[in-house]
Amino acid sequence: MNDNTAFFKRLLDKTGEGLAVVQDGRIHFANSALDRLLRCPPGESPVGVPLLSHVHPRDRATMSVWLSASGKGQGERRPVTLLRADQTAFDAKIDISAYDEDTPGTWLIVLRDVSDRRAAERALHDSESSKAAMLQAIPDLVISLSGDGTILGYSAGRYYKPHFQEQEIVGRRMQDMFPERVADPALVHIRRALATGEPQFFEYWLRNEDDGSVHHFEVRVLKSQEFEAIAIARDISDRKHAEEALADSEARYRSLVELSPDAILVVSDTIEFANSGAMRLFGASRRSELVGKPITRFLDPIYHDLARHRLNQLRDKGGSVPFVEERWRRTDETTFFAEVAGRALSYRGKRAILIVLRDVTERKRNLEALRESEQKFRNLIEGSRQGVCIHRDFKPLFANQAFTDIFGFDFPDDVMALESLLTIFLPEDRQGIADNLTARERGEPMANIFQRRALRRDGSRIWVENQLSIAEWDGSPAVQLTVLDITERVNAETMKNDFISTVSHELRTPLTSISGALSLMAGGMIGELPDAAKGLVDIANRNADRLVRLVNDVLDIERIESGRLDINFRALNVGEIIAAAVAENRLYADKFGIAIQITGEVPNARINGGADQLHQVLTNLLSNAIKHSPLHGMIDIGAACQADGVVFTITDHGPGIPLDFRGKVFDKFTQADASGGSQGSGLGLSICKLLIEKHNGHIGFNSRPGNTTFHFTLPELDPPSLPRLVVG
Repeated sequence: MNDNTAFFKRLLDKTGEGLAVVQDGRIHFANSALDRLLRCPPGESPVGVPLLSHVHPRDRATMSVWLSASGKGQGERRPVTLLRADQTAFDAKIDISAYDEDTPGTWLIVLRDVSDRRAAERALHDSESSKAAMLQAIPDLVISLSGDGTILGYSAGRYYKPHFQEQEIVGRRMQDMFPERVADPALVHIRRALATGEPQFFEYWLRNEDDGSVHHFEVRVLKSQEFEAIAIARDISDRKHAEEALADSEARYRSLVELSPDAILVVSDTIEFANSGAMRLFGASRRSELVGKPITRFLDPIYHDLARHRLNQLRDKGGSVPFVEERWRRTDETTFFAEVAGRALSYRGKRAILIVLRDVTERKRNLEALRESEQKFRNLIEGSRQGVCIHRDFKPLFANQAFTDIFGFDFPDDVMALESLLTIFLPEDRQGIADNLTARERGEPMANIFQRRALRRDGSRIWVENQLSIAEWDGSPAVQLTVLDITERVNAETMKNDFISTVSHELRTPLTSISGALSLMAGGMIGELPDAAKGLVDIANRNADRLVRLVNDVLDIERIESGRLDINFRALNVGEIIAAAVAENRLYADKFGIAIQITGEVPNARINGGADQLHQVLTNLLSNAIKHSPLHGMIDIGAACQADGVVFTITDHGPGIPLDFRGKVFDKFTQADASGGSQGSGLGLSICKLLIEKHNGHIGFNSRPGNTTFHFTLPELDPPSLPRLVVG
């Protein structure tokens, strides 16, 4: 008999019946249910004890005959009185069957405590009221039947969920309730019990119609009155499954062990067993290269003393050792790292140790590479001129020296001492920054890069450019804030804008006068000019107009950015806005032979905005499309209602925006080459972007050769509650 007790015990401990393997009269295996039945004290087990020591003296002779008889005890099922560890007696039912036909004298014993059932059987003979009480007390399903199979009473027992109410089945025939293969044998045993007065036993199975599972039942039929029998049914599915598992456990155990990707060894004084995983791990081509060798042969010498101590402890005290990491040697003397766990077990009749090894060399190498990478990252961060602070819920977790210097702290620990990272920003900006980060955590759109004023430790104010990104710190999500001190850049930008604004204001009046005078001259208001002079005046007039537009655009930018632009917000009709913009720009488009058409059905929707500013946006976009359209080309303009608002689109069919220019489309004073040769100020699209953002909208574009579409979205005023379909 292969005594893989540890494996069997894990498999069979789940059954509710006591199971034991008896060899030569002694218990060699016992599951936990048997420990409970015998009420063994903690730490004690019936394993190794003669089975007869737990049998009542009056039944020992009979039990001895069953165990000593060669083959006659196979399949015996008898009542017996047993003794618990404290010598109290209890009624039990014992099933004896041969465990291993190749090993005579080895039996599988199944024990059930039937004290409750015996008490119920005795109570059934006393009185009807006693019978009802006992039926509720016992754990099994109990049915009272007449000789023809009519159901007289029904109790589901305390361990069974009743499938019927008693009033639903009492009076019905068993043949109408169960399949023929169950009802017919049951009726035979009922009549036999009534005729002989002897208990009858039989088994049957039923399939659960809900999940297809099969349940096995054992039925005991007793005569209770002259024409009445009691059928007591118990679900023995667990026992059946355990018996089936026990029959093939050895083969499955070996298959599982062989299929395991881990190395599995059984060690006593030397290696007794090695699976295929162990052969692969240790580089052995034959099991004999491992089996019979001392385990220390394959272990790095620095671990020898510790390994011997653990092995001796397992042999003496049993139990297990959790995973530890050690360096081992293969048969070719190359080394590797492995996680090792051990557990005591009995193998072929002697104490042994089950050892499981898992190769972690690659994982260890990756961890080391990760540590090096983290160190390089730290070195890079520490050497960066950009300030970096990692925080969670605005509580600083890490800050580099640059961050410390930017905000005037002495040491990075001073930053970590802050209650909230928001305190480095101005009070009026803190809520917006917090909302921006919250939106990022919810997966909503957010500004990854933004500029804000900040406070140094001494109270002085600086401008910083901030970038937010999701990071990981100590295995949990965090946020990385990268800052760059742009105070000098902002000051220089302010000085530049002030200078441009001042110059523009000073130039506007004289330029307007010059432009007006040149227009009068070109129009012949001072008389007919010579042809040579007329050409020069036309050139001067065009350039004067261009300078006036440039000055006006510069002043518009300055008013928008400084917050001095007054926008008269009111309800505007989308169709009227588009129609007005098309009408005003049609004459300019006709000069280049370009047609403007309104595509699709413009929705009858309203937006809240400034009429002059939105007209300027559409005019700038249409003018831009005209400049980049081929001669006699077509420009499409339209609008549609979508979930996030009203989307306006202007499409030209020119060459498209060059790839290297797309990132600068909305920058100031930038222009792509226009196919028509017409030049602008380079501020039109910048003005569009600023004006759309003032209306709580957003603008963008899609471009490819032969097709460029600028689009901007504005919130719809009082959108309908139901979805609206707009064709086009």
